[in-house]
Amino acid sequence: MTAFSKWTVPDKTPLPLDPPDTPDFSVACLDFRSGVTARVTCSISAPWDHRMRIVGDEGMLTADTYRHYRCPVYLERFTKLSMNARKSYSVRTSTFLQWVFRVGGRRLKLVRNAPPGAGGRIVSTGGPWWSPRAALGRLKRSELGQQDKCIGIAELADALATGRPVFPGADFMLHLTELTLAIQNAGPRGSTHALTTDFAPVAPQAETLRARIDYRAALRVPLLARLADRMIDRLHQH
Repeated sequence: MTAFSKWTVPDKTPLPLDPPDTPDFSVACLDFRSGVTARVTCSISAPWDHRMRIVGDEGMLTADTYRHYRCPVYLERFTKLSMNARKSYSVRTSTFLQWVFRVGGRRLKLVRNAPPGAGGRIVSTGGPWWSPRAALGRLKRSELGQQDKCIGIAELADALATGRPVFPGADFMLHLTELTLAIQNAGPRGSTHALTTDFAPVAPQAETLRARIDYRAALRVPLLARLADRMIDRLHQH
């Protein structure tokens, strides 16, 4: 991990910080054992942006936030047509042209939330479902998302009660804690840190396996895109 962190907003709180130059901006590049490379940026000094992008050799998965459990996820299969269309100003500024040239991909069907008792239930505390408070809460969650801050505790309690392994495991959380502290403490001069902790591979959850959603259909390149790619190849040859 190679990281940089800095104090950029001196008046973000009226209370004194300890230390006073505690970073509020950090960026890190992660080098995974598998060869995957990732970038993580954390800051309170920039507009709200929680996008996630996973870029592969043949396509890209995108979601506009990690804080909304039902946030749409898009899979884009790279083609010569879509990659060349990205270079166009008109395509970059037009959602219609992005749809025509398949820039951004197609929306995937999501696995439903885990059923009660499986560690995935989100408990509402807004009173009766018909109350104004509950209605306002549903509206807020539909727009801003619902990130249950106690779901980890509920997951741990359910795992203990049912005698199953907790998800994620303690080794993963220790690894994540070491990474988080190393990024935060990198400082304005930056630092490189080789993590000393490790964790076992995280297996898919039972709810995901039971869903049986075939995502391979989203990987198929449409006929028109395949024909366009052949035309692009011929133009390059000439």
